[in-house]
Amino acid sequence: ITPAEHKPDNQVQLKRLVRILTNVDGFALYFVQCESAQQRKELIEQLQNRLAKPIIEVETGAQNFNVTPIDLLITQHLASDSNKKNAVVCVTGLDIHLPYGDTDAQTRIAQHFNLRRTKLGKIKHPILLWGSKTAIRAFAQGSPDLWDWNSGIFEFVAPITNTHELILTIGDMGDLMQISNLSQTEKDQWLRSLHNLIDETEKSGNNRTLELAELWQSVGAIEWARSNTPAARTAFQNALNHLNQGSNSSIYHLQQRARLQHYLASTFANSGDFDVALALYQKALDDEDSSQDIKGKSATLHAMAYVVRTRGDLDAAMALYRQSLDIKEKLGDLKGKSATLHQMAYVLVTRGDLDGAMALYRQSLDLDEKLGDLQGKSATLHAMAYVVRTRGDLDAAMALYRQSLDLDEQLGDLQGKASTLAMLAQIHSSRQEYEQALQTLVESLNLFVAMGAMPDANKVAGILDGFKQQLGPAAFAALWRQALGETPQPEWLN
Repeated sequence: ITPAEHKPDNQVQLKRLVRILTNVDGFALYFVQCESAQQRKELIEQLQNRLAKPIIEVETGAQNFNVTPIDLLITQHLASDSNKKNAVVCVTGLDIHLPYGDTDAQTRIAQHFNLRRTKLGKIKHPILLWGSKTAIRAFAQGSPDLWDWNSGIFEFVAPITNTHELILTIGDMGDLMQISNLSQTEKDQWLRSLHNLIDETEKSGNNRTLELAELWQSVGAIEWARSNTPAARTAFQNALNHLNQGSNSSIYHLQQRARLQHYLASTFANSGDFDVALALYQKALDDEDSSQDIKGKSATLHAMAYVVRTRGDLDAAMALYRQSLDIKEKLGDLKGKSATLHQMAYVLVTRGDLDGAMALYRQSLDLDEKLGDLQGKSATLHAMAYVVRTRGDLDAAMALYRQSLDLDEQLGDLQGKASTLAMLAQIHSSRQEYEQALQTLVESLNLFVAMGAMPDANKVAGILDGFKQQLGPAAFAALWRQALGETPQPEWLN
């Protein structure tokens, strides 16, 4: 693969590829590195326009290779296309099967291609495997025999190469709604691009600490949206370290430092380290006062209120939420207002004022829908379902939870999904649907543990233990085998 310090010219690469494909006859294997799906589409169109041969695109994104192996999938596409003579086969969608950070999936798919190489070699057409840097590296490392068969590797530079342009394209990191509304695949694609850009920036040798701080902040924001708390914490700490290497007297520096301290605090709050979280929130608040960042102050007050509320001081939490809400209303911050109304409603639920809580939740939901904030909408539907369930309407609660779960899965919001699964499990238990209840509880617990969200994991573990006490050890063991097969019970549950 072309070294990172040498950026290939896309048009030169394209001309080279066209020349080779024009002259090749029969089977040949090529790897094409391209980070953007849109860029890949444009490149394939340019190939089609310049080649005197047809191109048959084999999109693998929705395929299950255990059902239809890659060689059979290509053969089926060729058989169904009447214009297949001398055709060039472009295999796309591989990044969905080789997601960034999922080494198990990368190994599994790479080995599949390696095992099917003999069958692929019998296809009398040139085959181009298109993928990101992550996908191509997975083939190089996990498909050694197939990799040795390659007749050429082509690298096309992503169209976005400027740090600030990339950050603007992702969206304002102070408002994570745009990121949270991305699909899981889109988040993975952004992570690949960001990590590649960080590598290039670090290798440049220049003093680019502010750019690196912005890039790591963007990585942290996406990892947070992926519910990967440990990775988000590491990224935000890296960003803060780079920021602190520069000047610390400007308004920009104070506001950026406050923002990063806020984000870092949220990762600790999510892990149950409330003392650390509050200390970082207070530092953020001090910087926001110094820089007169009113919007940032409002967000930090809101976050501090969550920690105080979790510790049981509802009066102090409500006072902080009201301070935050006053600022948001003055600023016309509708998204922030929706989030604070949602949290104030939760305080009212805790106090037993269900009518007051539902009124605030409806205000929050109206704002979520107006803004197109899918993650906010999911959280509010989840909260409304809890109120409806508390009132005894299990069917209506189940319907609201399922709406929320659909949005969580669409967004790849693992934390939201885990929370909703835990609540669905309790409804299943109330209906004596014990097998579904146990399956759903265990899935929720596994998600929380994988994310490092230990306070939530401990709550679900407590529910699971209570479930066992309710049924008795023998009945619970039998149910476990029925619902989860050979999966062993965790030691703490025995």
